[in-house]
Amino acid sequence: MTKRQIALLACTVALAGSGLGAAAPGAVSRTVHLVKPGESIQKAVDAAKPGDTIVLTPGTYRESVRITTSRLTLLGSGSASTVLVPGDGTATDVCAKAGHGICVTGTDSDPVEGVTVRSLALRGFTANGLWASRTDRLTVREVLAEKNGKWGIAQERSTRGVFSHNTARNNADAGLFLANTIDTEAGATDAEGTLVTRNSLTGNRIGLTVRRLRNVNVDHNEATGNCAAVFVVGDESTPRAGAMTLRRNNIHTNNKYCPKTPRLPFL
Repeated sequence: MTKRQIALLACTVALAGSGLGAAAPGAVSRTVHLVKPGESIQKAVDAAKPGDTIVLTPGTYRESVRITTSRLTLLGSGSASTVLVPGDGTATDVCAKAGHGICVTGTDSDPVEGVTVRSLALRGFTANGLWASRTDRLTVREVLAEKNGKWGIAQERSTRGVFSHNTARNNADAGLFLANTIDTEAGATDAEGTLVTRNSLTGNRIGLTVRRLRNVNVDHNEATGNCAAVFVVGDESTPRAGAMTLRRNNIHTNNKYCPKTPRLPFL
């Protein structure tokens, strides 16, 4: 995000606060929450209502963030200038304790809908850069996830997600990981058209893993320098994985060596 865009958003907040930007009767009120380095992103998220935007100005933020409210937008100033890294280890929030950078989590009966995470970096978390569970229409765009201890960007039990123009590099497992569930055996989930497009996946153990899903589109991504480029995983469960399209991806030179793990042989 440019300084001019931040200024315009700040102006919007000021107008709304003065009454000059007040919404017409019956209109939905949407607020922009501006956060600066040293301030708490989580406090802004907790104060936000559906439809609000949290804008992060350039700098480094040492914390994890959990989003459980639908239709929120978390917007950085660009992956080169807005960076989230682990905090000091004293946080008690479930997302931080699990070692994730950003968590977007709903429940089986009430999934989180329409959340957008955009234009920031997630670096050095012990588990996942971004972890999503029980979401619908999650959008992750222009996010850099690098050097995280497991997955760069990951999602389970979710539908209609859009993952586009992200960079996932040098993560310990998959750069991008999409699955039905991670903790139970179950048949393939209908992802209802989840889209993975125009992402760059480099230096990971696996560039992209799509596990036990149906109705997923993977196109125009680049995977290079990984130990393996793409894993498409199914099994004998019902319903079977499938109904998936993978096309026009640039997959080359994925010959990095990765030693075996408790779950997988060497790649």
